[in-house]
Amino acid sequence: MARNGRYRRPNLWHFTFFLLLLLLAIGTLEAANPWVQPFNPIRTLYVSPNGNGDGSQGNPMSLSTAMNTAVPGDLYWLTPGTYSGQKTFTRDGTASNPIVWRGQSGAIIAGGIELSAAHNWAWGLEVTDPNGNGNKDGITLYGTGTHAINNIVHDIKGRCGLGAWSTGSGQVIYGNIIYKQIPVNNNPHNIYTQNNYTTYGWKYFVQNMVLDSWDATQSTYNFHAYSQGSFYSGYHVEKNIFRKGKFLIGGTNLPADNEVVKENYYYDSPV
Repeated sequence: MARNGRYRRPNLWHFTFFLLLLLLAIGTLEAANPWVQPFNPIRTLYVSPNGNGDGSQGNPMSLSTAMNTAVPGDLYWLTPGTYSGQKTFTRDGTASNPIVWRGQSGAIIAGGIELSAAHNWAWGLEVTDPNGNGNKDGITLYGTGTHAINNIVHDIKGRCGLGAWSTGSGQVIYGNIIYKQIPVNNNPHNIYTQNNYTTYGWKYFVQNMVLDSWDATQSTYNFHAYSQGSFYSGYHVEKNIFRKGKFLIGGTNLPADNEVVKENYYYDSPV
């Protein structure tokens, strides 16, 4: 800024104040949207279906090696190709340094993903299993702080598309497309979930597309938060799209309390 024809340097206090406002705004956004969590990897490694290398981009490792050696803060890029079978992730990340399994375009899990360890994220993968290679849901969330982000889940034979269970706090299901599972004398719901708010707090389902459960059977639900003896409390369900299939939070045990269901879109989808 010029004053009396001379250049005036920006005041350091002005810059500091602006920076504090920016950090406050970021913190407020995360507090208002607790399903949003920043991630800065400590290590970035690469995986391929036939890999046996050191995990560098030019020499990727196998997924099984990655699953057996992962440490908090690791980001694993799954390169294009088909990864067959049930994949069970058992090595814990931490709240500040999760372990992230992220798919490049064309990375397909032909089976299922089970996030049994804490703070593991499955991100950007296509999960499908028309041949019944897996033995759990397409994506199963058991661990504390597990996230399913921007995945596509479909044609899971005889099992649900995604299961999020009352075994860990802070589970996040965000931005996924889940549709059309395959019945085998059963009703494979697109989402099946249970939660105990008193023990585990909120379970977040935000900005997903959950579609066409009735393509399996007329008794198959898009969203099935249900139990006859367990809990179905503490769901935050916001800005999702549900089409051609029922939406349920309830059952025959305790009342379905501490629920937030808002700004969702329902097309031919009884609630």
